[in-house]
Amino acid sequence: MKKIILFSALFFLSLAAQAQTTVAVQVENLKNDKGVCRAYLFDQPAYFPNKVEKALASKVVKISENKASLTFENVPAGTYAISVIHDENNNGKLDANMLGIPTESYGASKNALPSMRMPSFEANSFQVAQEAQKLTIKIK
Repeated sequence: MKKIILFSALFFLSLAAQAQTTVAVQVENLKNDKGVCRAYLFDQPAYFPNKVEKALASKVVKISENKASLTFENVPAGTYAISVIHDENNNGKLDANMLGIPTESYGASKNALPSMRMPSFEANSFQVAQEAQKLTIKIK
């Protein structure tokens, strides 16, 4: 009986330690309702913001009234950053001109978007614990 109680206690403690929650994102300031909004959740600074194939999770949502809403579910506790693009032509990537300057709008989780370089993970990171997170990202 003691083994069953001990096992049960350890099981529930491990579930609590692996608590997961949601990250709800409201994307604002989209230029128009064309295409889709793509969002990428990163847990590794080396991949943020543009190595989207290495993102922990991704979402593609429709745009309505120059806004988009999405939710990342079952996010474990940790440090994350989100990058967002307004993929106007729905080709699956952030388009850029010959100089590498984006021709489509983009954003990041803390809205820290420097004008002459890519946003950094550190400036856009946020903590996920047990409580659900709500973020507003303003597209640039």
